[in-house]
Amino acid sequence: MALVTKIREKSGIAIGAIAIGLIMFIVGGDLLSPNSKLLGSTKEVIGVIDGNEIGLDEFARKVEEVTNKYTLNLGRRPNEDEMPYLRQEAWNKLVMELVLMKEFEKIGVQVTKEEIIDMVQGNNVHPAIAGSFKDKDGNLDKAGLKNFLSNLKNAPIDQQMQFRNFEAELPLNRLNQKYEKLFAFTNYVTKLEAENEYHQTNNKTDIRYIFVPFGSIADSVVQVPDAELKEYFDKNKSKYKREASVSLEYVSFPFKPTAEDSANIRKELDEMKDRFATISEDTAFVEANSDDNMNGIRSFRIDELPNELKNIPATELTKGKVFGSYLAGNKYKLYKVSGTKEDTVFSMRASHILLKTDGKNDIEKIALRKKAEDILAQAKKNMPFEALASMYSEDGSKNQGGDLNWFKEGVMVKPFNDAVLNGKVGVYPTVVETQFGYHVIKITQEKTKQQYQIATVTRDIEPSEKTRKAAYKLSAEFAKAKNKTEYDANVAAGKGLLSLQALNITQESRYINNLTGERAREVVKWAYKAETEIGMVSDPFEMQDTYIVAILKERKEKGESTFEDAAVMVLAKVREEKKAQMIMEKLNKLSGSLDEIAKAYGNNISVLNTQDVNIKTLSLVGVGSATQTIGKAAVLPKGTKTQAYKDDSGVMIMEVTESEVAAKIAEHTTYKDQLTQQRTNNSNNNTILRAIKKLTKTEDYISKYY
Repeated sequence: MALVTKIREKSGIAIGAIAIGLIMFIVGGDLLSPNSKLLGSTKEVIGVIDGNEIGLDEFARKVEEVTNKYTLNLGRRPNEDEMPYLRQEAWNKLVMELVLMKEFEKIGVQVTKEEIIDMVQGNNVHPAIAGSFKDKDGNLDKAGLKNFLSNLKNAPIDQQMQFRNFEAELPLNRLNQKYEKLFAFTNYVTKLEAENEYHQTNNKTDIRYIFVPFGSIADSVVQVPDAELKEYFDKNKSKYKREASVSLEYVSFPFKPTAEDSANIRKELDEMKDRFATISEDTAFVEANSDDNMNGIRSFRIDELPNELKNIPATELTKGKVFGSYLAGNKYKLYKVSGTKEDTVFSMRASHILLKTDGKNDIEKIALRKKAEDILAQAKKNMPFEALASMYSEDGSKNQGGDLNWFKEGVMVKPFNDAVLNGKVGVYPTVVETQFGYHVIKITQEKTKQQYQIATVTRDIEPSEKTRKAAYKLSAEFAKAKNKTEYDANVAAGKGLLSLQALNITQESRYINNLTGERAREVVKWAYKAETEIGMVSDPFEMQDTYIVAILKERKEKGESTFEDAAVMVLAKVREEKKAQMIMEKLNKLSGSLDEIAKAYGNNISVLNTQDVNIKTLSLVGVGSATQTIGKAAVLPKGTKTQAYKDDSGVMIMEVTESEVAAKIAEHTTYKDQLTQQRTNNSNNNTILRAIKKLTKTEDYISKYY
């Protein structure tokens, strides 16, 4: 009985539910969907593709898919500089899946299983596969490919996945190729177009011209009333569009390593020297203790050794010996000799004194050789070689006492090389002549074929946690400002604080002045958040070596610029117009030849010439870009001299001195083929993708989230 009562009590609710159900059936179930605006959508939209909203979750899955494939192919995860390109690739893949696939289906473009098999192991193997399986003659090794495919299931899992991912991409890639080919087939070049291309390429005109740059008149000379600027802006408002942007101010709190930080890092290295010397697993030790594992253990000839080791006698470079720590830029280094082996060529070390014979006649050369022999005699009498080199040598090594350091056999010119290679340690007994002059040589080390395996532990000199915390404490205290007044007061109160401006930052920007990378993106994203209001002060943002605190100064919406926004550009344009008028008025009052006009005009004017000008010419001698002049030269007959006119960077008067129209030819096939190829090149996937995005009003908001 209780159950019946409950049913009666809920009957009103049931009837209401039925009514609501009928309404929902009529109006549509979308009102109660996860994206319903009636109930409040929680879906974060990353963009719109052909009217379809793409959620952040869906996009993130596609990014992860692209990232995983990238990681498999390269054997590493992408870094933060590569991620923006992968996100764009992920977005493009979504566009292709939601738009292009429908187009492929509609026009009947498809890829069969047989085609895929043919691309993997048939007669038309994909170039990427063919490039990986070549025989000794450079041809496709079909047996090797077949063997690989047969044993693929036994290959390491990462290789299997890499190949399967590649194979999965083949159908879409082939569909794109076919689609591009269809577009290429639509290209057509008419006979008239080919003939025009022939003449545009081969017609030639020689011109002389006067050039007076706008910069010849100082800006201060040209006064422009505000009313005139405003009038120009109102007439040309459509030319001054702006993207959405924000402007910031920010203060930096750097946390560069202190002397104490540097000393502590050096102390750490010095304390591990004994352990480094006795340990047998050098590779593992370097990987565990070095900030740079890429160059952890390498083999060096003695002439290639790191600079810090080059002056250590070879007798001391014994296995297990550790050297350092050394300061190298912003790093400290320890070096350990892990082992030795023999090279195929010798390394040698010598000093020399060079007397150059370049430009000398035979008599002068005889005197120069006599001088070299006198210097050699002094060296043999134990006169310090370094002092002799400093006094007499004529090349850059004189500043190092003639020392050439270690060099590999065969690097020096042959007479010099042979002397050092076959000589003994000490002063070489005779003067050696080469193409550079006369050399007095001292062999300073025994030649050697020894190679050294050097294990290097590198530590970057970085700020300690204590230094970072001190900087953060200052930035956090500063960030307590609640508005512009308090922000400015904190700047004034801080010692050495400077507030920098960052103007007109777009939502896609990946930098703020000299601050770059993903961390700068965090500041940009903060500035574009709806809840970030004008005058709001940020929490501290950590950059590479500084904390910054920002204040949102201004926000501009996309659209036409205001007069205030465009004032600087408008002023420059109006000034340019006025300068052009001033120059043209002065030039048009003068007469005579170009040289006579230039002489009468005075300073800051040039008479120049360019030969073989045609419509494809990009710039003129002494002027640069001059589109008006190049266009006039292409159509005006020989002997024409123009009035003064405004061009891209100044005022010009042009005279056509020679004009040659290319002779008529019966066939323009070459030019037709060139134009066809240009248009075919433009029928590529990127061009098609851009067109599709524009036609379907596809846009992304990736920069809002990343």
